[in-house]
Amino acid sequence: MIQEIIKHTEITKDNHSLFDFNQDFSFLQELNYENNIEKRKSFRNFDSDRDVRSTKDEIQKVFNLLTLLTEKMLKVPQAVEFCIVDNKGIIDNEDQSIYVYKNNVFQKIETKNSLTRENLYIQEEMHDCDGVFFFLWNLSELPETYLASGRFYREIIMMSGLFGQIISEYAEDISWKGTVFAGVMEADWRAIVSSDYAIKKPIFAYAFQK
Repeated sequence: MIQEIIKHTEITKDNHSLFDFNQDFSFLQELNYENNIEKRKSFRNFDSDRDVRSTKDEIQKVFNLLTLLTEKMLKVPQAVEFCIVDNKGIIDNEDQSIYVYKNNVFQKIETKNSLTRENLYIQEEMHDCDGVFFFLWNLSELPETYLASGRFYREIIMMSGLFGQIISEYAEDISWKGTVFAGVMEADWRAIVSSDYAIKKPIFAYAFQK
């Protein structure tokens, strides 16, 4: 059984990876990994009544960093979108709104149902933080041969984990406290957003507060 799984998911000349590591990633040095990895602590005791101190510029900077990383590393960069649940109206003064970041612009994702403490996350305290970054994958953008190979899910999970890691390092530099976690519940996601977004898979997330 193990050998069958290995064969189904291995990289071969006919079964390529989604990643391209033959790029210049020196721009990531600004995250000061060696220092930040030692300081980093998980935090989820968020305060819903705390005055918001995170800024739109800080959020935009991390989105730009993730976008650059995606364009360099992913062979199909359009397969992933970066989103945020803005709990405290940082983007456009609208609490509990969801945005996708495209072409340097925050685009609001219209919702069919309201966000409550009982939906979107298993951990209700994630509704108390300033915001939640999450990563939205559109599998229809990936080649059929890649989807059939068995590697795709492992690789998009790996990439989503890397996004969470990058945000957590960035957070140390700007004094965000937060945590990576499993992310948005897919069933709730499909029930809340329009069909255009419901077909996309939310994977992994990072919650933050300053």
